[in-house]
Amino acid sequence: MLLCTNALSLLSTVRSRAQKITLDIFEEEALLSSAKKEALFSVCEEEKLRFALRMAGGSIGKLRRLLDGEQSEYAAYLTAKKLVMAQAEKGRVTYFEFLKTVSDFATTREAFDGLLSYLLTAYTDIARARSLDEAESALFEKEELEYLARIFATGAVMRSFDAANSIKDDTRFNINLSLSAASLGMALWNAVS
Repeated sequence: MLLCTNALSLLSTVRSRAQKITLDIFEEEALLSSAKKEALFSVCEEEKLRFALRMAGGSIGKLRRLLDGEQSEYAAYLTAKKLVMAQAEKGRVTYFEFLKTVSDFATTREAFDGLLSYLLTAYTDIARARSLDEAESALFEKEELEYLARIFATGAVMRSFDAANSIKDDTRFNINLSLSAASLGMALWNAVS
């Protein structure tokens, strides 16, 4: 058996010789019930639970990993959310604080890649909310996404996405994380007027 979340990521020769079995995904209520039954979270981790339920995509296994696992994925989510909110409320955060948030998180390549992935998801969600009036997001609550869609101009969303995507492309090569973090911070800061 070969398990994957995206059949297109497999070689076409493997896909052509394998029998595909698609597993059903669980509704949020079933995931929540499973998490409660297995005592995967405590009361004080309400935001982490909401994050894990959104990001699990109906998979109990992914929900377990998000709630049980190390804090790095959740920390990447929180940092990405903090950066996007800081961009939206640019007058409340100093340039130094903004750059420090990005630089402090870029301690390992895996952590930085996680941050970039969440940033790309955030900008995609904001763009979708702006153009389609669709307030669905894996990262943001409905009210947060509606707020961000009102605050961010389309050009700012595009510049932010392009900056994060460009740095993500660069991380495939052996680059200095500190310089990449500084470049990302500067580009994101300048993306919003």
